[in-house]
Amino acid sequence: MRTVTDFSSIALSSPIQNGVFNPGSLQFQTGGASQIVLVRAYYQWDLYAPLMNSAMVKLPGKTLLTSVTTFRNEPYNL
Repeated sequence: MRTVTDFSSIALSSPIQNGVFNPGSLQFQTGGASQIVLVRAYYQWDLYAPLMNSAMVKLPGKTLLTSVTTFRNEPYNL
């Protein structure tokens, strides 16, 4: 979860480094009023089917499922 300056400048980097999921590279910024927030969720899924392994492997024996959403916070006043 992090803030971005505008919807067109969103760049998604991979949290996989050298074949290992690195959660330390992720950020958590809730954002303020009217800011744009990007949320990504990850799940490391174990692969058991041999044909899927060759097509989907990003981690040893697993693939990384990713979901992404972007929204603008309400213009609230504190």
